[in-house]
Amino acid sequence: MIGSLTTRCLAALAGRGVGVPERRWQGYSLGRRLRASLFNLPLGPLASAPPQARPRKERPQAPTLADLADRWILRTPAQRLAHRGLLCDVLASVRLLVNEATLLIGPAVAGGDERVVDFGLHARTMLRRILDPDLPAGEGAALLERFTLDAQEILRRRGVPWGVVNDLWFEPVADRARATVREFARGAALLASVADEFLGADLRAMGALDHVRLEGVRWDADTRWPPGWAGRMRGASEEDRPGSGVFVVVAEPSGEPAMAPDSPD
Repeated sequence: MIGSLTTRCLAALAGRGVGVPERRWQGYSLGRRLRASLFNLPLGPLASAPPQARPRKERPQAPTLADLADRWILRTPAQRLAHRGLLCDVLASVRLLVNEATLLIGPAVAGGDERVVDFGLHARTMLRRILDPDLPAGEGAALLERFTLDAQEILRRRGVPWGVVNDLWFEPVADRARATVREFARGAALLASVADEFLGADLRAMGALDHVRLEGVRWDADTRWPPGWAGRMRGASEEDRPGSGVFVVVAEPSGEPAMAPDSPD
């Protein structure tokens, strides 16, 4: 039934029905106009201006992992290398979670698609904080550990997660789940480039690199290392493809970050 009880009763007395909500006439509601008509009363002045339709606010969209990776590309090579440990840990966590999410997509797992979408909503919010370039590395590592545990709990719990029920009206949940996996897989590829590519980078201002995670770094003859480190990096690296001129830092047999003895630059 449409309209308030009072409005419906007044409409019945006036011999008219209330089938569809009527627009306000010059700001006067239907109920007020019916009362004035039944009792021969003036409408009187409006107490306030007629209500205006409020513009619908767009929900702010959290940046994707690719957006966050693009922000790091704008940072200097020295800043990227200094935070490389965190970047690599984020990359490993995202790849692990994407692999787990991929297995949930489809009708074979009840509520799996919904869990993947819920994971995406949670991951966008948390990764924006973790990958803030101005966040101290220690705080980022603590947030990353909590994010990984929470994300695994979202992906592994049973039933439909309530956190996404109101966000799935306009698109099939299976499509949203597949789009989520594609989004994070693409973002992981861009983040890997941010963490590993240092071709032609000038890193001379960094000083000692003893506490920097170097395994996996890609560099070339134009890369400039801090004093005393050029020879060490040559000894700790292998050419990516013979004749390519691109080198990759490899792990020592002990599994420690690759460091070769000092040699003259």
